[in-house]
Amino acid sequence: MDKVTWELLTQIDGLIQAEVLQSFLEAHDVPVELLRETGMPSTYPFTADEFGPVDVYVQKVNIAQARELLTLFNAPPEEEEKK
Repeated sequence: MDKVTWELLTQIDGLIQAEVLQSFLEAHDVPVELLRETGMPSTYPFTADEFGPVDVYVQKVNIAQARELLTLFNAPPEEEEKK
């Protein structure tokens, strides 16, 4: 990933949440790169990858669209209209 052409969109706690956002953005034709810090080895290595901050990067040319989609992604679901 070239940081000249990519920009940080957001940071999310947890790989699973980051992957859900990645799928959402890519479904809207916004390429995504996920970066996470690999800290010290965990006593429980089978769970270590699922926790911790994950940086979500998008290409700079898509940053405005990605921000709009992020707002939509974070919006609470609308209540169903009562019949």
